Amino acid sequence: KIQAAEELEDLSPQPTDLLLMGAAFDGYGYSLFCWAKLNRLKVAAIQEVAQLSLNNLSINNYDLPFDRLFVANTEEREQFLGLGYPAEMLRVSGLLANDRLLQTASLSPEQRQHLKKQLGLPESVGAIVYTTSPLRSRWATHVKSTPAFRQNVLLRLQQVAVQKNLSVIIKLHPNEDLATEKQRIHSFFPEAFVFGGETDIQEILAIAELVVNRGNSQTALDALACGCSLVLLEPSSSCLSGMEGTETVANLDDLETAIGRGLERSGKTVTKTLARFFIPDGGVGAFLAKQLVEMEQGQESSTDWDWTVKSGLFIGHHKIVMALLEQIPEKSPLLQALTEAAWRLRQTGFNPT
Repeated sequence: KIQAAEELEDLSPQPTDLLLMGAAFDGYGYSLFCWAKLNRLKVAAIQEVAQLSLNNLSINNYDLPFDRLFVANTEEREQFLGLGYPAEMLRVSGLLANDRLLQTASLSPEQRQHLKKQLGLPESVGAIVYTTSPLRSRWATHVKSTPAFRQNVLLRLQQVAVQKNLSVIIKLHPNEDLATEKQRIHSFFPEAFVFGGETDIQEILAIAELVVNRGNSQTALDALACGCSLVLLEPSSSCLSGMEGTETVANLDDLETAIGRGLERSGKTVTKTLARFFIPDGGVGAFLAKQLVEMEQGQESSTDWDWTVKSGLFIGHHKIVMALLEQIPEKSPLLQALTEAAWRLRQTGFNPT
């Protein structure tokens, strides 16, 4: 595990020609991109979720001039083009998880029962899943759940489980600590089955009849593609509301009724949702491998440093940007002015942290 981009110089193969990464909004991801570009490497990024569509363009974790950006589907590509991304940067690859998603959707009843047994769930009753949102968030636009809201939801799901003889699975957000949250949840809902990042969401969706979700998550789309009904709980994004297979709950008092309606149609194919799951011939992984080989053999990489710096400042990486400005070899008028401004700030004792 490395803590700084520069540590890659001792670990990466020599010569290194290409860096492949995911989201690049955090300090480490941004630094990694800058390190690669200062070393004249080509950089490709792969979307981890259909982010622009799911968040009505309010979140974009890929605001950098990549040599290639592989996106979830044609809808995402159109969204990026609308934001001004050059067409030659974008490739529609589908998400890496899509290859496994189709396998999950095609499991036999016997295979699903076997999965239940492996996960320690009773095989004779149905299962509904609540996928959590993080209790803290870096952006105001992200969905956030307070502990009180989450407990209220889970207590209502506990009632539904007793009335309808169901198992309730809580799948925690990957950023949450399993031991801490499991103890907290079991203090008032001991019958709940709580899983964290060690359990694949694909396995959970394979055995679920219905998923309760806040609505701006890739899990919501995955659930529909696997034949689960979806209950959107006070969604922050309207992009899934009204979609085939969904129920929208604006008030928690309506949750039980919405779950009842959703269970009635669980398992039915949701054809409109599948259009959002692009899978090229041979699968997503094979397509990406071919594209990366072509990139490595292609023309030398270039960098739009103006874009890179403006993105870093927008996110708040002022310390990284001030160091970066001293290393960029040829500066545009904008970057020259920023470099001079940074120098003047340092003379005043300004601390970029």
